[in-house]
Amino acid sequence: VLQKINSHETLDEIEIKWLEENSMHNMLAEYYYNQYFKGGSYTTWNLAKAGKYFRKAGIPSKVIEITNKFSERPIIDFKADGAVLTVRGGAFRDLHNFPQAKECASDAIGLYPNDPHPYNLLGAICYAEGDFVKGDEYFAKAEALGATTKPKDFEVRSILQDSEIKTQYIIINHLLKKDPQKYAWVKQFRI
Repeated sequence: VLQKINSHETLDEIEIKWLEENSMHNMLAEYYYNQYFKGGSYTTWNLAKAGKYFRKAGIPSKVIEITNKFSERPIIDFKADGAVLTVRGGAFRDLHNFPQAKECASDAIGLYPNDPHPYNLLGAICYAEGDFVKGDEYFAKAEALGATTKPKDFEVRSILQDSEIKTQYIIINHLLKKDPQKYAWVKQFRI
C-alpha cells in the first residue's frame, strides 16, 4: 500500500478500507490530495475526501490550505463542490472560526440544498455556540434529507472534544435529556 501511495498509483477499495480501519487518516488525505491532481471525472470528490481525512487526522489548517483557491475556480459539479465547501467549513469549525464555517456551510447549501452534511455542520456550530434549539433544527433537516447518525455524531463528538468542560456538560445534558439511549455514548466525555 505504501509503495502504491508513494508511486501515485490508484488504491483499490480493500486497501483504502485497510487504511481507514487502521486510522491512517493522514496517509489517506495525502493519497486523495494527490489523486485530485491526476484528473478525471472525480477530481473534486478527491479534494473533498482529502479534506475529510485531514480533518480526521486533526489537521484542519491543511484543509483550509488545500481549499483556499478552490472557490476561485468555476463551479464544475454542484454536489462535489458543495462537499468541498462543507469540509472546508468543518475545518473552520475545528479552528473555532464559526462565522467562516457558517459561510462555507451556507454556500454549500446554496450549491446543493439536498445534501445533509452542511446542515449537520450548521447544527454542530449552533451546539458549540450554545443554541441547541437551532442546532436541533439543523440536525432534523439533515435527517429529513437522509442523513445517518454517523456524520452528526462525528460533528458532536468533535465539539465535545474541543469544548471547555462547562460547555461539554451543557451539551451532554441536553443530548441525554433528548434521548438517553440514543446519546448514551456522550457519557464518555464526562469527567
